[in-house]
Amino acid sequence: MGWNTAQKDRIRENHEAFEEKYKERASHGELKSTTIKQEQLKYGFASLNKQNIQLLDDFFSLFTDDTYTYFSILSKIEYIIRQLLEGYVDIPFINVQAMEYSITKAISTYKPEGVLKGISEQLPSEVIVKELIKFFQERINYDKGNVELKEREINIFQEIIVVLRSVQQVKEIKWNYEIPFAGLQLYMKENDIKDYKLILDREGECQNTLNAALKMKVKNVSEEDSKDNFGIRISDMLAGVVAKMMKSLSESLRPIITTEKPEKRLLSKEWFMVNDAQLNLYKKLYHIICELN
Repeated sequence: MGWNTAQKDRIRENHEAFEEKYKERASHGELKSTTIKQEQLKYGFASLNKQNIQLLDDFFSLFTDDTYTYFSILSKIEYIIRQLLEGYVDIPFINVQAMEYSITKAISTYKPEGVLKGISEQLPSEVIVKELIKFFQERINYDKGNVELKEREINIFQEIIVVLRSVQQVKEIKWNYEIPFAGLQLYMKENDIKDYKLILDREGECQNTLNAALKMKVKNVSEEDSKDNFGIRISDMLAGVVAKMMKSLSESLRPIITTEKPEKRLLSKEWFMVNDAQLNLYKKLYHIICELN
C-alpha cells in the first residue's frame, strides 16, 4: 500500500483510529488479518456476523482514491510449471503462457496427489513430469464420461501431454522472490512514480525479500518491524482477507471426485445470500482490487 507523502499523516491518523476502535481484538499489540478466521469466510462475506462486517467495512474505508494498492498473487505450482516449460517459450505454435495457466489451474482444481507430492517434496523434475502425464491421462479418461461438457478440457489436456512428453530435465527448482518486484516496477511505471521509498516487513536473518528487491534494482528499499509501521499492518490485513477469500472460493469450487460422469461445479446458494451491508463489502473490495489497483 502506498500514498503521496502529503497524505501520510491523514492516513496514519485514520488507521490509528481504526486500531483504537478494535484494540480488544489485537494480538501482541497488533491488529492482524488473523482476527478474521478462515471459517468465518466459508461463504465469503455472506458468512460474516455483524461485528466482522463492521470491522471490514471500517478497514476497507481506509483505502481512498488517493491511496495506491499493488499486490502479487503467485502460485508455487505455476512457478514450477513455468520452469518445466521454459524451453518452449520461443517455439512457434505453442502458447506457453496459456499452457502454464491450464496446467496450474488443473492441478489447483483437481489436486492430484502424486503431482502435489512431487512438488512439495521437491522431487526430481522428471518424476514431476511423469506424474503430470499420468494425471492428465486419467483426467481425459474420466472426462470422456461427459464429452459435451468437457470437450475443450479433453483437447487442452491432450495437447499438454504431447508437450510434457518432450520436456527436458530441469536441473534444480528454487523459489524466486523477484517476481513480485517485476510487477511492482511495472506498476510504478504505469502510475509514473519515480521518487519513492519502499518499506518491507522485516523477516529475520534470511532477508530473501529484501535481497530480491535489491537484485531487481528497486530503489530506497529497507525493512521495518510491522509494530513500527502502520502501512505494513494495513498491507498485512488486506493480504490476509484476499488470501482467505481465494481459499474459500477454491474450496467451494473444488470438484467432488466420484466414479460418475463429471458435472459442472457452481458456487452454492449460501454465497449469494447477502444483506445490504455484506453486498457493500463486495463493492468496496472491488473498488480496492479492480479500480485502485
